[in-house]
Amino acid sequence: MHRRSASFGCTDTTNMIATEFDWLHPENPWCAKAARAWDHIGDLRSRLLDFRSAEPYSLTPRMTDDAERVDYVLNIHHAVPAVFGSIVGDVLHNLRSALENLAFRLAVLSNEEELTERLQHRAAFPICETPDAFDAWLRNRPKEMFSEAARAALREAQPFAELDRFKAREPWRDESYEQHAHWHPLHRMNRLWNIDKHRHLAVMAWWPDLVYFYNTTKAKLTAFRTADTFEHGTVLYRVLGEHGDEPPEVGHDFLLTLIDDPAYTTEGRHNQDVVEALEQFHRTVANGVIPTVAKAMTT
Repeated sequence: MHRRSASFGCTDTTNMIATEFDWLHPENPWCAKAARAWDHIGDLRSRLLDFRSAEPYSLTPRMTDDAERVDYVLNIHHAVPAVFGSIVGDVLHNLRSALENLAFRLAVLSNEEELTERLQHRAAFPICETPDAFDAWLRNRPKEMFSEAARAALREAQPFAELDRFKAREPWRDESYEQHAHWHPLHRMNRLWNIDKHRHLAVMAWWPDLVYFYNTTKAKLTAFRTADTFEHGTVLYRVLGEHGDEPPEVGHDFLLTLIDDPAYTTEGRHNQDVVEALEQFHRTVANGVIPTVAKAMTT
């Protein structure tokens, strides 16, 4: 089984200021959990390749009474295995708990290694859309929970802080905090994690990323999608035009998507394959949040 190696902040301390505590040491709980999440992603990637090789779906032409119209029906031959959803949950759990472990360490350091039982139960990593929401979250925590340095580090890791940095370089951007947060990997990961934790396994569905038709008669064809649902038996595409005795051939590439992902839409402009989405979540935590907090706490 071929597996790509993980490369993220927890394994690279060369550019960090030397301190008594190495935030990026791979044996830290948050780094170990990020590494474990990467292992789960590799497992899912391998299983998905095997699943695709079994041709779990097809797009089949169906002739109609109209000689110049062909419908293309989506046929699901094999359901997505439940274990795929379980692995997605493992990835989400490890990444989200990596953030919780990171916040706990911030609280420990803020209290000089003496964290009371009360504070231990209240330590958490916030994911907030706006500065006001972040400030409100802090007000709901004991004041002694986080030092000023720890609060600043948590703030720097928020989606709204990222947007502020973008706007400092690109002042013409008119994106709101809420808009930026909606598409941000931390927000998406957190939403999927909550669903997995409290409701059900991740729900996945095939989505047509690339579909094309070609005709040996060289006649002009017009193709369009006819449905926004991707269930077995759905007439997904319709092709109009002269096609001779045989229907136009179809080529396609479908993504296996997480339909509870806030970025998912039936229009599909931002849809991602499940493995691609999980890799993005991993990069955000391991290459983004953890090094950002480490830098803030060592400068």
